[in-house]
Amino acid sequence: MFGIYGRDTFNKPKSNIAIFFTFIHDRWLKIFPFFLFFILVIVMIIVGNVWYKYVYTKELTGEEKTTYVNQKKSEVTFNQKQFDIIKERVQKRKERFSAEKQDYQDIFYK
Repeated sequence: MFGIYGRDTFNKPKSNIAIFFTFIHDRWLKIFPFFLFFILVIVMIIVGNVWYKYVYTKELTGEEKTTYVNQKKSEVTFNQKQFDIIKERVQKRKERFSAEKQDYQDIFYK
């Protein structure tokens, strides 16, 4: 019909391998929705378990709390030297931009 003229390609006999793969393909199409649902349920169980663990069962001891607070305090120390350097840069930039602009005669544009 659509193949070579005078040759019917749709009614060719199938080999054993083609029959086997057709069988596997048909079974997979029947099983796939259940497989997808099974994967979804497993992911929901894992996510629910992690969510429950982090929301309801995480209690810090006194030692862990003090360690956490000390760690956060050490991360947020104020560096006066670095602050002064940045402050100087900002001041210089402010002076440079607030200076009066000089008009130059452009020889290429009249």
